[in-house]
Amino acid sequence: MSIAWREFSKAIAHLTGPGAQRERLALACGPALLGMKRKEIPRESRLDFDTLLHLMGADWARDAVGAAELVERLSDPEVAQAAAKVLAIYDQLTRYQPTQPSSDDTHGPPRRPAPDAGGDDGGEKLTDKQKNDDAQKGANEETARC
Repeated sequence: MSIAWREFSKAIAHLTGPGAQRERLALACGPALLGMKRKEIPRESRLDFDTLLHLMGADWARDAVGAAELVERLSDPEVAQAAAKVLAIYDQLTRYQPTQPSSDDTHGPPRRPAPDAGGDDGGEKLTDKQKNDDAQKGANEETARC
């Protein structure tokens, strides 16, 4: 499915780029996308893929000029429908992709400090807490001045 992901990602980049919708669709529906095998498409999206191929025509040439000529033959509603099919397939493909952690999540959740094994009365922890509270209070006052 990585081939489908790559090709439909490129297609979406073309569809959302500058230019007329027909031009963008012709760039999006290049030979690599239209030439994909059905098995490379998730089962849930194969009907949309078949519809896209049917809209583009069975006799499309395997080059960008061929796709442009086919798009020119489509009516405005067919162009919109083809673009919607590309988007629907892309949307379905995104559900199969692993999520990427944000830069904040790369180190995992914050860890709690290990509890003291010595059984002291917690006086030092209270002092640390007081230091943290004082630091937070200072930060809040600094923010209030700005």
